[in-house]
Amino acid sequence: MAARRTTAVRGKWVLTFDAGRSTLVYVIEHEFMIRTSAGRTVCRISDAQFSRLSGGGTQVCGGYRITVRETGRSVGHQESDSAVAPATLTVAGRGRPWTVRGRWGSAC
Repeated sequence: MAARRTTAVRGKWVLTFDAGRSTLVYVIEHEFMIRTSAGRTVCRISDAQFSRLSGGGTQVCGGYRITVRETGRSVGHQESDSAVAPATLTVAGRGRPWTVRGRWGSAC
């Protein structure tokens, strides 16, 4: 998914981490949202932070340390200008760390 990092028009890209039918991480514009059992937390992020998250990465938000790690090959979908890769999401802070498998995707 490294091709996403080269996109100059950042505001049009959306990043998501989906596990089953739930979206746990949603990133658009300057907003990073994490959904946990305690509820939803939204934080402001910079352009540089958004770029670092494109292929997975770590972000701190609302007392949580959120890490997305791609675990397989990214598959691009030219017709929808999107890509998705298998990934893991690890959330630490505010209690015991937890990890879930899912899909890390981008679309514009």
